[in-house]
Amino acid sequence: MAHDIAIGIDIGGTSIRVGLVKARRGLLTLRKAATPVGGPPGGLRATITRLVSKLVQSVGPHVASTPVGVALPGRWRPADTVMEVAVNLPALQGVNMRELFESALPNRPIHLFPDVSAAAYAQWRALDTPPQRFVYLTIGTGVGGCAILDGRVLDSTTGGPAHLGHLVVDTSPDAPQCRCGARGCLEACVCGPALERLGVNEMAVRRLAVGLQQLAHLFVPEVIAIGGGVIAYRPELVDGAAGVLGTLSGQLVPTPRICRAPLPSDEAGVIGAGLRALEDNTRPPASA
Repeated sequence: MAHDIAIGIDIGGTSIRVGLVKARRGLLTLRKAATPVGGPPGGLRATITRLVSKLVQSVGPHVASTPVGVALPGRWRPADTVMEVAVNLPALQGVNMRELFESALPNRPIHLFPDVSAAAYAQWRALDTPPQRFVYLTIGTGVGGCAILDGRVLDSTTGGPAHLGHLVVDTSPDAPQCRCGARGCLEACVCGPALERLGVNEMAVRRLAVGLQQLAHLFVPEVIAIGGGVIAYRPELVDGAAGVLGTLSGQLVPTPRICRAPLPSDEAGVIGAGLRALEDNTRPPASA
């Protein structure tokens, strides 16, 4: 059955967001609740069931069998959807995520996506004219991102997000050390905790610009949109980095347009998960 409405679910370390998403209108309604600490499967299942039940009750039975898109953190095996690494939700490690959601929401098609690629898809679709080549960079507690090339989401084949935050943007000996062990990673230089510690200054802006330059060389995007919690309260980082990017020498590719992401970061994951579920649910099965 074709649908033009889906349920989008965004699983975060501190909150779970559930929304009704319409193909051409975006987010219709949103509900959220605190994520059970550590992500115990039973607590997560109960919270999701309760939120979706309230959502369905508020809009009526016509959404009883709509597809569900889930924006998941961490890294899971695509073959069996078993979670391998979930830093903020360690109780989910070893859990089959598809089975968890199918038990919480029976009789609904379930589609799982990396959280950052779901958000990227929503941000891309929200642009006035979505470009063929696009990169979304999100800056919050960490730094993540995703590329959309020739209109297709570049999902990681490992079942999780691509860690664009670990591009090295500062090679000096005193560059801040990243949690990955390297020094000078984009995440170590411009994530929220780093900016609180090091300050928002010319060095932070230049480091972000160097990261944008590397993304331009990697993906040759027409547009790079920057979002996340840090940008919500320090939007000047975007304009500052865009200005510095224009002065960097040695560019072998066109300079992309740099802009703030159009959607709030706390809505993008829900919208993107719902839209991608609709797209997957209407795609014809592959031929044998």
